[in-house]
Formats: sequence, structure tokens, C-alpha cells
Amino acid sequence: MDDWSNSVTDYNRIKLRSGVSSIVDGPFGSNLASEHYVDEGARVLRLGNIGSMEFRDDDKAYITLDHYRSLRRHAVEPGDILVAGLGDETHAVGRACIAPADIAPALVKADCFRLRPRRDVFEARYLAWYLNSMDSEYQISLESRGATRVRATPGAILNIGVPSVGLEKQRRIADFLDDQVTRIDNIIAARTAQVNLVQECCTCELTEALFGRHARYLPLSNLAEVRLGRQRSPQSESGNYMTRYLRSANVSDGKFDLTDVKEMNFEPAERAIFTLRSGDVLVTEGAGSPDAVGASAVWDGRENSLCFQNTLVRLRPRSAEIVHDYLGWWARASHRSGAMRTWATGANILHIGAEGLKRMPIPAADLPAQQAVVRRCEKIEVSSSSLVGGLASSIERLVELKRSLITAAVTGEFDVSSADGSQVPA
Repeated sequence: MDDWSNSVTDYNRIKLRSGVSSIVDGPFGSNLASEHYVDEGARVLRLGNIGSMEFRDDDKAYITLDHYRSLRRHAVEPGDILVAGLGDETHAVGRACIAPADIAPALVKADCFRLRPRRDVFEARYLAWYLNSMDSEYQISLESRGATRVRATPGAILNIGVPSVGLEKQRRIADFLDDQVTRIDNIIAARTAQVNLVQECCTCELTEALFGRHARYLPLSNLAEVRLGRQRSPQSESGNYMTRYLRSANVSDGKFDLTDVKEMNFEPAERAIFTLRSGDVLVTEGAGSPDAVGASAVWDGRENSLCFQNTLVRLRPRSAEIVHDYLGWWARASHRSGAMRTWATGANILHIGAEGLKRMPIPAADLPAQQAVVRRCEKIEVSSSSLVGGLASSIERLVELKRSLITAAVTGEFDVSSADGSQVPA
């Protein structure tokens, strides 16, 4: 078990099950449900806690100690490996992390596995790194089921073949990856901070362009017709005039997503009121997240006869003296700066509504001044998007480097004892 093969395709493997003392899934159904959660007690570990070699501590849930004792077979101890039995497009099924030293008392929930390796066969850190490799991900995918949400069983996890490596070499590989991946993660964090800084600067520049040089403000309703969309009702589920409509899920900051557009019945008189025109500004009326309320985009007329629901508010210029893109940039700057949030009301879900939008102040500017503001905002956005795009590409390359490095190290594509980390950017 101490020697690697020179070829990644020829090295010996052992079934994971032969090096595991136990693996358990979380309790299903009524044994552990949301009504069992309390403010403190034994920790319940859920999918949100399992990152790729990262225990995410922000998703916290607890059950009483008495209930925990009745579910002790699902218990987690420090140093156990936590494995995700459910994945999607952005979270790999089979991703794993190490349970932290201060986790007990704790247990896993459904679709989360607690894996306890045999210490005479596997170094836990090495095995966790391997489970986060592309090699492991591929093997698990062959025995998983599901399309958008992929589910694996404990048996599928146990059935993968793991490189047969001696414990000392496993420790060297784990030490190497602990160091090198931390370096990559630090660079990713720095790039992400740069993205946030660029976006904050863009927001400041847009706010200055819209609000910085105007002495006179008017309520938005003076410049635009502000209308809430059509309310959905059981009666509108069918009819002779079924019409596609947009809702808040279709609108984000400056963009439309038409991959999931619903239909309901709009009578001819209703279509006359709620049909969108090119240049209409659509604003999300409410959202559970404070950062999402008031997101907006300018409709580009890509589809005719499209209406809108009452989760959106439409802004339409009252006259030819009002530039629709001026309204659009005002809405985006108001959203990004947080002004929309200050006009919203509600507790769990914030609503700004048509009446709130009508009262919001907008700089009064003549037609040439509006056009100048639009040109400046477009230039700011193009510059910001270019910078963010470059940084995002850098982050994507770093993430791919990390995945490749993990896979190469755990499968023996290179000898970590002779690696100097030069493949990791400074």
C-alpha cells in the first residue's frame, strides 16, 4: 500500500467500505422534523453545513438532549467525516468535510452521512480530500440518481475505489493540500473582495451620476406612471385569453430571466392595461431578502403581448420628455444604494408597492440632462462589468486549479514530497 503506480490509471485501489468502521444516514420522516427544533441543545448537522472540505457553521439547528439520546445511532463525534448525500448544479453530491473539535453533541440529518474511517487504513483528512476530488465525484455520479438534484446512498459512497496508499503518505498528501488549498482559497477571497469593491464603487458612481448634481427633486409619480401588476387568482388559471406574464422571479438587477414564464388569463381590457412595451421599467415589489427588494430592469421588447403580475411594479414615462433609460438607471441606482429598502415596509417580507414608489424622490432634469446621465451611467456600467468579468474569470480559473490540484494529489499524478507549490499563483 505504500507505493504509487507511475500511471494514474494503473494504481491499486481498495473499496472504501473496507476502510470504514461505520457510516450512517440521518433519521428520516417524523423522527426528526422542523417541529423538533429548539433554541439550544444537541446540534443537527444539515446539508448547508457541508462544504467542500469546509464545515459551514452559519446554518444552526438544535434538538433537545433527550431527543438526541433517542437518536444516538446518528451521532457525530469530532473528527468524523461528514458527507453530502444530495447535490445539485453548484454543490457536488459526495462533497465532504471534517466534523470540528467542538461539535458534540451532534447528529446528522437526512441526506447527510456520518462516515467514521478505520484509523489503521485511512487518515481522515486524506479521505475527506479524496471525497472532494473529481475522481471521487465521477465514481459517485455513476451510482447516483436524479437530474437537477442528484442523490447518493451510503452504499454508493462505500462502493467507490480509493487509491491504496500508506498512512504516512496519506498524511503528507493531506498536509500538502491543507497548505496549498489554503493559499488558493486566500487568493479567491482576495479576488472576491475586489469584485465587491468594484461593485461598491460602481454603485457610488451611479448614485453620484443620478443624484449628485441636482438641486430639485420631484415624486416619481410626476415623471412616470407607476402601476402594480395584475393579481393572480384561481379564476385566472384558465380562460380564452391565456397570456404569458412576468413576475418577480423573472427580474434581477438589470436583467430578465425568461426560462420560467407562467401563464394566466388576461381579458382583452386587462391586456390593454398590463401589456408591456419596450422601455417599460419593471421593479420587484417585494422580497424576503432586503437586498432583493426593488431590483429592476428595462424591458427590451423581445417578446410581444407579455403582461406582468402584481409582484412587479411598472414604471412608464408620462411624456416624450422623460427618457425611459433615465427612469431605469434611477431605479437601479436606488436599489443598489439601498434607497428602495428605506421605502419598503414589512417584517419577514419587505414590500415597496406602487404607492411607496410613487412617493420616492427623483431628480428633475430636462431632456438633454437626462440623456447625459444615461450616457454616463452606461459608461460606468460597462467599465465596472469589464473589471468584474475579468475578476470572475480569475476566480473560475482558481477554482478549477484547486479541483485539479486536489485530484492530482490524492490520485498520485505527482509526488507531493517533491512539489514546491509553484503551481499556485502568488
